[in-house]
Amino acid sequence: MGAAVGLRLPENRCEEPLLWWGCRQADDEHWPVDFSGVLFIMPLLVFALYITGSLNTVLSKEHQREICRYIYNQQNEDGGWGKQVVGPSTMLGSCLNYVTLRILGEESTHDALTKGREWILSHGSAAAIPQWGKMWLSMIGLYDWSGNNPIIPELWLVPHFLPIHPGTFQHNTEGFEEKLERFEGIGRKEERGGNGLKAGSGPWSNSSMLHFWA
Repeated sequence: MGAAVGLRLPENRCEEPLLWWGCRQADDEHWPVDFSGVLFIMPLLVFALYITGSLNTVLSKEHQREICRYIYNQQNEDGGWGKQVVGPSTMLGSCLNYVTLRILGEESTHDALTKGREWILSHGSAAAIPQWGKMWLSMIGLYDWSGNNPIIPELWLVPHFLPIHPGTFQHNTEGFEEKLERFEGIGRKEERGGNGLKAGSGPWSNSSMLHFWA
């Protein structure tokens, strides 16, 4: 039989979960997690570090080399990359992983990059990448902001029962769309002469990217 259930003070009830999380915290105080299989997550980390100018500070040359090796190992025979491991090649997976390799210093003449570029060009080029990919390519200056579909913050003001309300989206989509809408609002503020972020003005600050992820 299990232990008897009795009354416990709130502070005592917090001890077990705190201990559980404390045992899983890494030495540098972050909580590592296994999110393997998704091939568009690590490219976004590399993009963010590149934008904030902290790529070589956060990632050692050894880490960068292993990231490249991992991406090469996940390339499909047709030259593209999928959104997930062993998945069919997609424009999102192919463009993000291709650009990640280039950011990490891989030469465009590399056989794998040549195959990847051929796949991208033969399937409509980066113009065929979904909205998330367009936003990220725009952040690093590889895609014009005018090519992005507007994501208006005012969608959050419509009644929740409407299907266009972001709160009805799948949770990952909902969270990401909320961040993208913040940039839409910041861009409008910049156009009005405010203190928003100016798209295409060069590397953004760490505070800007933290605003995106917050």
